Amino acid sequence: VNKHSGIIESNATLELPSNHKLQDMLIKNKNVIIFSLFADSLYLWTYNLNYMDFLPVFLNVQKQQCLVAGDGPMAVQKIELLLSAGAIVHLSVQNQLSDTLKELSEKGRINIIKEEIGKIEVKDYKLIIAASEDLALNTMITDIANRNNIPVNVVDQPKLCTFYMGSVYQDGDLKVAISTNGKCPSF
Repeated sequence: VNKHSGIIESNATLELPSNHKLQDMLIKNKNVIIFSLFADSLYLWTYNLNYMDFLPVFLNVQKQQCLVAGDGPMAVQKIELLLSAGAIVHLSVQNQLSDTLKELSEKGRINIIKEEIGKIEVKDYKLIIAASEDLALNTMITDIANRNNIPVNVVDQPKLCTFYMGSVYQDGDLKVAISTNGKCPSF
């Protein structure tokens, strides 16, 4: 078996040598596998389809309502990131507020919602972030967000996310975000 490989863009066309006859083509796990016969030999080509699982974007949340559910250090981190982007942050929390969250609330930087997450009207939120360590709660938040077509990020649970928040470096107008597509959230 003679083997050839390469990378093609998902919209590219593949040209086999004119003297080859295409026998079969399989697409499996983002790879195209092509079998061809030539002069009684079997040739095998494999090509990576090279497409993204997620579209990298920068979202304008200035003066937009965003909901965060949770009360731990990850909730604080996400809230501070949203506030730095000019978002209006609502925090759904059932437990005692940490000192940091209490201070943000007292300064009027976040709005505290004591209602259970299932009873909150969510249709006006630009995005929702679940920062709870409770898998059942995070799953419920994801379901609510999905039913209302609202992007949702669940901290450290990429399978529940419709978007990821990458690590960000900023220097003036230069902003660089890095993502592992949820494979290594702590990177």
